This record gives sequence, C-alpha cells and structure tokens, in this order.
Amino acid sequence: MFNNIKITYFLIWGLVIVLSLSGCKKEESNDDWNCCYECNVGSWAGVFAGSCDVYNANNNSTVENQPVTIEIEETGENYLMVKVSVPGCYSSTAFGSLIDSYYVSFAGTSSSFSGTLYTKQNQLRLTGNAKSYHTENDSVIIEKVVNYETLKN
Repeated sequence: MFNNIKITYFLIWGLVIVLSLSGCKKEESNDDWNCCYECNVGSWAGVFAGSCDVYNANNNSTVENQPVTIEIEETGENYLMVKVSVPGCYSSTAFGSLIDSYYVSFAGTSSSFSGTLYTKQNQLRLTGNAKSYHTENDSVIIEKVVNYETLKN
C-alpha cells in the first residue's frame, strides 16, 4: 500500500514537472500581459485578490465568480507559504520552493497550488489553480478545484 501511495505522489510530481517545463507564452488575447521572467521572491510575496470558480467534485457542481484571496509569504530563502481563501467555499495552505521566476507548483498530502505570474507595466497578475484531495485505496481523490485569476494588491 505504501509503495502505491509513493507511486501516486511520483505521478503527481511528474505531472507538475511536465506542466512547469511546458513554458510560458504570451497570452492569446491582446491584453499585453507577459510571463514575469524577471520576477523574484519579492514579486511573489504579498496579497493577491480577484475572482475564481470553485468546482466541487463531491456533488459535481461549480460555483462561479467567487472572491478569492491568495496570501504569499516568504518563510525561508526562496521558500514560500501560500494561503488560498474563498470565503465559505475553500481554504488551503501549501508550501514550496521558488524555482522559476514566473511559475510555481506545490503539492502536499491534501492540497496543491500552481500559479503563473504575469506582468504588465507595474502590475502583477497571478492565475492558476488550487486543489484539495485525499487518498483512498491508493488513489488520489480530488475534492475541490479552484481556478483563479488575481491581481497583486
């Protein structure tokens, strides 16, 4: 059983790596947002606010256009703590190292967080998703998925 859990986590991390290596392209729309190639940990740290859609896998429903707050704190050298909060719907905390200037992906035992940081003039936009899940019979069962788009305050 423990080996199957290790394999499942290995597969999750493999997916995270593949997604992070896929690169960042300028968005298709003409809104001039670009990946923040010059960003550092200070760019990530702070409070981002915006809206999100929350998918609940337990009842196969989606609640759209909910307010979301993402608080990011540097807790060690290039090590981040990310708190995602959707009042009444979702809350999670994830930790991980900042390896890339514009993209992060962290996975823990019950939640994950991924985000891409964009810049336009002096603004920062963070988009991505956060998930909550649990393991059951050596499988990862997704509970909720939050797809968000935020701006740094």
